[in-house]
Amino acid sequence: QQFVLTVDDVQSPPTFLNANTLTVNSGTAFSFTFDTTGDPVPTITHVSGSGPLPTGVTLTDNGDGTATLSGNVTEANSGQYIFTIKAHNSNGNATQPFTLNVDGPPAITNKKTAITTTNGTVMTPLTITTNGYPNPAMTETGTLPTGLTFVDNGNGTATVSGTPNGTSSGVYTITVTAANGIGTNASQTFTITVDLAPSLPAIANTTATIGTAFSYQVPTATGFPVPTYKATGLPKGLTIDKTTGIISGTPKTSNATGAYTVTVTASNSVSTDSQTFTITLS
Repeated sequence: QQFVLTVDDVQSPPTFLNANTLTVNSGTAFSFTFDTTGDPVPTITHVSGSGPLPTGVTLTDNGDGTATLSGNVTEANSGQYIFTIKAHNSNGNATQPFTLNVDGPPAITNKKTAITTTNGTVMTPLTITTNGYPNPAMTETGTLPTGLTFVDNGNGTATVSGTPNGTSSGVYTITVTAANGIGTNASQTFTITVDLAPSLPAIANTTATIGTAFSYQVPTATGFPVPTYKATGLPKGLTIDKTTGIISGTPKTSNATGAYTVTVTASNSVSTDSQTFTITLS
């Protein structure tokens, strides 16, 4: 008597055999194979909504229980990408979270490289941004205005903020450098202009003689931008130079003798300051 023994295939759900992390360099083509077990042979796909694949990267099911992740990621798209891969057959599913680290050299991405603020006023923070992975560390060289600080935020950005104070005024130049150990460090120069309201010192009284050439230097006003001058109440024949603050000319004979009250005003884009003094004509 003969017997026929039939042995059914032992089928099984899929499992993943590969590591779940990969680090590659931006700008360099790479290929990575996902490998699975399972019967029937699993189909391997990227789980939609689990996290995007980088631009330039594709996942291809090879039809034999493996799939290939490959591509070439640009430096601008470097970073960390976390997504999920799924293997499926008629006996079930298996999923594997996967982390793709794309290393890239640092680049400072600010389009705005100049900022203007006012002494004594809280400055709108200047945030410095970068590309690159791992997140670049940020350092600053140069002289910041008194009252401002530079802070590396630890996430690939840095912030200059605070309130310029004291006598801080003028144009300050700083250089910011980003470094992450990948490729060449990136540097960019920024300017911070601190405006300062004018301050005009007290002006001493003086004398002049009708018909005689006269010149008198008003004390220099501080402030930024550099203040300009104007004067009211001057005797006829005298004028003030708006740039230097020198009052000069020859008092006309039509002037009456005596004391003339003169007001000098120093002005810039921030505000004005005035002082009053007398010119006594004889």
